[in-house]
Amino acid sequence: MTVSAVRPLAAQPLGARLAQQLRIEILSGKLSQDEHLVELQLAEAYGVSRGPVREAIKELERDGLVYSARQGYRVTQLTSADVEEIYAIRLMVERTAIEATLGTGQSWERLEALVEQMRAAAAQGDQDSYIRADIAFHRSFVETGGGKRLQAVWRLFEPTLTALFTINPHPVENMVAHAEEHAGICKSLQAGDDAWRGLLDAHLSRARRRFLTEHFNQA
Repeated sequence: MTVSAVRPLAAQPLGARLAQQLRIEILSGKLSQDEHLVELQLAEAYGVSRGPVREAIKELERDGLVYSARQGYRVTQLTSADVEEIYAIRLMVERTAIEATLGTGQSWERLEALVEQMRAAAAQGDQDSYIRADIAFHRSFVETGGGKRLQAVWRLFEPTLTALFTINPHPVENMVAHAEEHAGICKSLQAGDDAWRGLLDAHLSRARRRFLTEHFNQA
């Protein structure tokens, strides 16, 4: 097992934080396909006890990023088919949640605030803040209009999306245009028209193609 140089993890929850760090290691290729993960070595590398390591491994196994093997676990890389599936499910979840909200008088002010956060982060070239606002924008659909099952589905793949965004960030020069895509979706929802459907479909389709191109070298 080869784990890149890391600093000990701090704060809570340790299991979730470790799982996200390992997700990034796996998706970036620092931990390769079928690489052996040993509980004790991970605990020593990240400066945590074995309990959080077990929690992290369980989470990654649920995500399909590790599998049980003799004397531990081994890495399994995300495939292009996995990304296609994630984005198909993501579109269904977000559209269903938005449709459940339409006609209820729900305010979209939260989306406006997140668009402004994205614009500010884009202007400053702050990719970390941009990613947080981007994820929060889409999560807000599910928090507002999604029932417990839709929310559970979203929670299942949000960490993987966040990791993909982290290792494949938007180039700074594209962040402003990307923020305006979110602004267009928000404006349509505020106006109560149906343009948001096409805008959301196109937005997620571009994101899917970008990941396939940058992460898997697919045109």
